[in-house]
Amino acid sequence: MDQATFNALYYASKPPAVAALKDIGDDGKRVAAANALAIQGYVIDLQIDGLGDDPFWYMTFRKENGYTWWPSALQPPISELPGLAGFPGVTPYDPLHPPPGSIKVSIDPADYPPFNPPKPVVPPPAETASPVGPLCMGSTTIYAEMPWDHYPDGSVTGQGGVPSDSRGVFVKTLRPWPFGFQGFWTLKSS
Repeated sequence: MDQATFNALYYASKPPAVAALKDIGDDGKRVAAANALAIQGYVIDLQIDGLGDDPFWYMTFRKENGYTWWPSALQPPISELPGLAGFPGVTPYDPLHPPPGSIKVSIDPADYPPFNPPKPVVPPPAETASPVGPLCMGSTTIYAEMPWDHYPDGSVTGQGGVPSDSRGVFVKTLRPWPFGFQGFWTLKSS
């Protein structure tokens, strides 16, 4: 994989706030913004996201030097190089057990899928949609009302501002209920 393609994949895999760090020209402001995002819970690679260094170059360098993970911004630094062990008081690098929240060292495109933001909240159907819901269990003519339905008792689909329904003509009924009124629609003709 070439450097430009990898770098594009790297940034496309990041949340928009993290990817935007690359566009901050001032090093001090970029590092401050990266630290602020880390405090908010984003996983930040200080070398790449904070200091603005090349993603392909740093991931390749780390991989060639035996790293399988790299500490994110708020994690302690690595105290011993991969493959070394036995220095008193130093925690050896464990390539098989990365700490939670650390950064995977990789140049494999599969490790950089596009960032998928949460799906937007779907607003309730427009009032031009039918207020008639699904058929009530055990009935052939009584249908539930949609949660957003506000039509009064006696309303008829296709008349008086009530949208028509392709299933037929329905009449709204409101009945007293312990906590207000319960509404339903009755099929009059199909």
